[in-house]
Amino acid sequence: VKYISDRVAVMYMGEIMEIAESDELYENSLHPYTKTLLAAIPVPDPDVHKDVSVIKGEACNAGIGKGCAFAGRCTCAMDKCHREKPFMKTINGHSVACHMV
Repeated sequence: VKYISDRVAVMYMGEIMEIAESDELYENSLHPYTKTLLAAIPVPDPDVHKDVSVIKGEACNAGIGKGCAFAGRCTCAMDKCHREKPFMKTINGHSVACHMV
């Protein structure tokens, strides 16, 4: 995706979490879900061992609409994340829906 796309949108459970220019997203991701996805990219070197963060819990849409769609599985989630849906904020063309930003 990094090499064939100018802009990338990261979605979780049908909701956009983050949108940015491809290079910006890979170098400066802001949403915890995006960071987790990027950390899971395999390295094509058998001698390199990455500490891959695994998303805990099962994906379910029970909490969608009440707060952040990722809040139930996010290791950074605060009470506010479960209660209030974050609005998309745009900073220098990089947009993210997260209370932590």
